[in-house]
Amino acid sequence: MGGNPDEVREIIAKKLGVDISEVKEGVPLADLGADKLLIVEIGAELEERFRVDCPPEIAVGFQNVGDVLKFMGSV
Repeated sequence: MGGNPDEVREIIAKKLGVDISEVKEGVPLADLGADKLLIVEIGAELEERFRVDCPPEIAVGFQNVGDVLKFMGSV
């Protein structure tokens, strides 16, 4: 896996300016304040931090926290 789930959740929380306790698997990223640009930025941060390939065309498909965690578990 590219990164452990807590590290991935931490990245999402920091990028969206929310408390990590709000970043739960089924929570829609939009409910946390994410728009498509922020979701792409999350993908870029994952690439940089974990050396994975997460191009924008994949990142924009992330709908909820679970999608991000599932992606990171598949790389």
